[in-house]
Amino acid sequence: MKIACIIRRRGKALCAATFVAALIMGAVAERIAAAQTDIPTEGAEKETKQPDPAKEKRRTLTIDVILGEKNGRQPAADALVRIEGTDDWFTTNEQGRTKIPEISTGKVTLQIKVIGVDMCRLPGIAFTEGDQLVSVLVDKSQKGKCGRL
Repeated sequence: MKIACIIRRRGKALCAATFVAALIMGAVAERIAAAQTDIPTEGAEKETKQPDPAKEKRRTLTIDVILGEKNGRQPAADALVRIEGTDDWFTTNEQGRTKIPEISTGKVTLQIKVIGVDMCRLPGIAFTEGDQLVSVLVDKSQKGKCGRL
């Protein structure tokens, strides 16, 4: 490393001061270069702030389908249930219950088809955090009518 010295009355002192300044500037430049490698790029910063939909926790929606008649209510066994806009249908068990896995948060519309009754739609089922249970009453006397219990 070449160091320029200014020779004047105190030539040695000026030469030493220039040498010390050069050493400090070199050390500062090394630290700046090392710090720049640790700073994330602008694009990487945005990636960490935005949630990844693939990693979003999926929840289970449990649906109880109850068939209402003049004589009372009973579980709707073998009813078909699906979320509108999807292809998968789920069948209720003997207690009228089925589970739909892998639901993301938001509002969904359920389509329910009970044997002997027209298909009904139940819109606006808000699905938020955690697994959720929805009880649905299908009115056998009114074709295609259902509501939430």
